[in-house]
Amino acid sequence: MHEPSLSPKAVFRGDLTGATVLDYWQWSASNLLDNAQRGVLAEFLVARALGVADEPREEWVGWDVSYPFKSDEDPVKIEVKSSAYAQVWHQDKAYTIRYDISRRTKVWNPKTGKDEKLDSAQRVGDMYVFALLRRDDQRDRSNPNENKPDPLDLRHWEFHVLDRATLDRQVGDQKTIGLNPLKKLVEGGGRSTQYADLKTAVDDLCRRAAVNGR
Repeated sequence: MHEPSLSPKAVFRGDLTGATVLDYWQWSASNLLDNAQRGVLAEFLVARALGVADEPREEWVGWDVSYPFKSDEDPVKIEVKSSAYAQVWHQDKAYTIRYDISRRTKVWNPKTGKDEKLDSAQRVGDMYVFALLRRDDQRDRSNPNENKPDPLDLRHWEFHVLDRATLDRQVGDQKTIGLNPLKKLVEGGGRSTQYADLKTAVDDLCRRAAVNGR
């Protein structure tokens, strides 16, 4: 069960400074370039694009976004992975883009509140959305310290969508994947898109996966 959304105006009772939830959010989560915050932001963007961002995020669920593609079927489980050339720390060169695609042996069940062992090591998501935060002028690749992308500018995001069956078939037990190999996989059976067309891309992959019986 989801907890209710907090109002940004909610106050900390007993705090004489008048601190609000908004103050806390600004203190803890304003640096959207930070790896942890960027990952959560990517999940939010995917959830928002798919129209399922109304309830607060659940931290420990075994996948990132539940998408009711068809009302009469179980929601599609979506894993969201994010990366960027520019990081918050000093860099001698742009970060090499790699995404985690490892299989899991257990997954947390929100109904029981426990980790549950899977029958075999497997990828949990039905669909994978690989988000890349990058400047469209490519300057973050040559000088990532001075040319950071803007996480709030949706033109600085690109998304690559793949279904689990394609990953399993093409990369097997591989634990990570680089950007160029990922793009080759996407060319053969996925979709690359900007934010405005992300829902269309995910819907297309969900539809194709259903047709192919995946």
